[in-house]
Parts: sequence; structure tokens; C-alpha cells
Amino acid sequence: CDNGQFKAHTLKMAEIKMEDKFPVCGIKVKPHIESALKRSRSVYGIIYDMVNQSGFGWDEERNMIKVENDEVWKDYVKVSVY
Repeated sequence: CDNGQFKAHTLKMAEIKMEDKFPVCGIKVKPHIESALKRSRSVYGIIYDMVNQSGFGWDEERNMIKVENDEVWKDYVKVSVY
């Protein structure tokens, strides 16, 4: 993972491990693992963006985003297009 991307053989190893653990799951690198990684990157980007803006933070106890008030949330939603 030199550049923030998994190498092809790493994804193949994940496929093999899934098959070993769950023999009939049928999960493959394409499309299953790649699409899950793509979704994860997208969600991570949104969370990263939110916690780095004024009015947002991270609740360590509940492992979730916290927002100061409804106005901060409404303002964020107005300008965010996801």
C-alpha cells in the first residue's frame, strides 16, 4: 500500500481468505471487494470532511460524528453535494 491503494495481489489474498473462511460465499475481487473499498473511501472522505469543519467533532465514546447544533448541520447540508 505504497500510494494509498491496495496492490492487486492483496485484493486476491482477501478473496482467497474469504473463500477459506466462508466456502460458499462467492465473494470475488471484481466486483465485490473493489466496490466495497470504493464505498469505504467515499464514506471516509465525507467523515473526514465533516470532522475537519468548525462545529463538528468526533465522539470517542460512541464512535460517531457529533455536531454542535442543528444550524451547523443545516448549513453543512446546504453546501455539501454527495
